[in-house]
Amino acid sequence: MIQDCNKLFANLFKSSKDKLLRTLLLDVVDRSSYAVIEKIVSFPGSDRFSSSFPIVGPETVWLRRKNGDNPIFPATLTFEPVKDNQGRLTGYIIAVIDETINRKRIDLLEKDRDDLKKKELLQDEFIAVASHELRTPIQPILGFALLARKGLMSEEEAWDGVLEEARKLQHLANDILDVSRIESATLKYDMKNEKINHLLTSITESVRNEIKKQEVSIALGYHEAEADIEIEADRARITQLITNIVGNAIKFTHKGFIRIESKAIPEQNS
Repeated sequence: MIQDCNKLFANLFKSSKDKLLRTLLLDVVDRSSYAVIEKIVSFPGSDRFSSSFPIVGPETVWLRRKNGDNPIFPATLTFEPVKDNQGRLTGYIIAVIDETINRKRIDLLEKDRDDLKKKELLQDEFIAVASHELRTPIQPILGFALLARKGLMSEEEAWDGVLEEARKLQHLANDILDVSRIESATLKYDMKNEKINHLLTSITESVRNEIKKQEVSIALGYHEAEADIEIEADRARITQLITNIVGNAIKFTHKGFIRIESKAIPEQNS
């Protein structure tokens, strides 16, 4: 039975001091919570009544309120024995500390730790992929130079090959720098109104010139009425984005065609 309590204890159990006084603990917490507390220390009247009078705790447990919102909460309990004039144990003073805020902080820290681990894995994967991709254009550049030096390829063909692979290397280096800027939150955008279909036409023509020798064709489609439609974008970034997407399409299309389509979708009011 609760003989006395303070206002904080009453607030913790969504009640008042007057209502809790002379109330059984089982009327405040459910039976499972009572059983948890009973395992920590024996109460007067129980079969396991303690005569050693130890100060028990602190113990962190989960308690369930019988009333109120969010009935389950973590709490740290400390028990101090109360004795009568003859030194007999008559009860315990129980200090209850609500650990909800601390638990939330711990959960956030654990989430941050998990996010950091995922980030480290992604960084390791990115470094592995970037290392492979960096070697990909370097080997052909060396090959073109050696073939031209030995007279097995004309200088013009060699220079064309070197320039093509050098552009790939430049794009990859820019991507790596962008990742670094994103990580350090220093990536900046130069937002302006851009005629998106004019930009797509320019990208398509540039890509078409690069794949002349491949068995792949590329086409762009959009409604004539939308030829001059504008969007707000960073021209360099959106060009980089679309070029990378088209580049991946070319990489995995050994024979056939690639089609880019642009379509304006009216904004829907919610």
